[in-house]
Amino acid sequence: MNIMVSSRSFLVLLTLLTGAYAQRFLREGFSNQMESDFRSEAALEDNQALSGMTREMFLMQDLEWEVEPPTKLELEDRGLKRHVEKHINHPIHLKLMKRQGKHGLRAIGTTDDGKKLKGFWRQGNAGNRLKASELLNASYDDAVKSRLFLVEFELLLPQYKRKQPSVVYQVAVEGGGMNPKAMVPRGGGTIKVYPTRETGTPPIIAGNGPVGLRMKAGIVDPSWSRGRNILRIGKTTGFV
Repeated sequence: MNIMVSSRSFLVLLTLLTGAYAQRFLREGFSNQMESDFRSEAALEDNQALSGMTREMFLMQDLEWEVEPPTKLELEDRGLKRHVEKHINHPIHLKLMKRQGKHGLRAIGTTDDGKKLKGFWRQGNAGNRLKASELLNASYDDAVKSRLFLVEFELLLPQYKRKQPSVVYQVAVEGGGMNPKAMVPRGGGTIKVYPTRETGTPPIIAGNGPVGLRMKAGIVDPSWSRGRNILRIGKTTGFV
């Protein structure tokens, strides 16, 4: 009698354990499948984003880029010129993204007062490259743009006369000499203006504007100014 009771108890216990194990197996299997699908989708998005990136763009994406106010801006439409100057007459910090947009990879421009501008970044087109014999008579900016990698930063401005203009900064960049992962801008940036971005009209070369990397505050030896109170006054971080 005791043997029969023990057998029944063992069978009930075995059934409960089997059911619990099956539920755990199904739950973990479903969770692992979801996690695997999520990783696959994320990897696919990254591969799609990186597929249009060159080596230079891959190195540029994590750096803090900044476009400065134009040193020269020439537009025949004075109203459009004032509209453009109003929005780019101060430094604009750029955050580069890997997501594809309508006019290249997406970017976000932020002014010092926190205003944001939608933007894009992409590889630039140098047009007709200069021959070796032509480099001696060309300006420095034209020479480096003919030989180095070009990148374009585009910022969409608020509407002007029910049309949305945009400003494009084109600059040549090159890998660093000491740090192979560094990217250094060479020469000044060329400014192009699209009076109406959505219609596909060609841009107008409107002037020049510096493009560079934002420097972080800091000195090599923090004790160098000890005893020199005047040197403890805050200084601007500067611009490369």
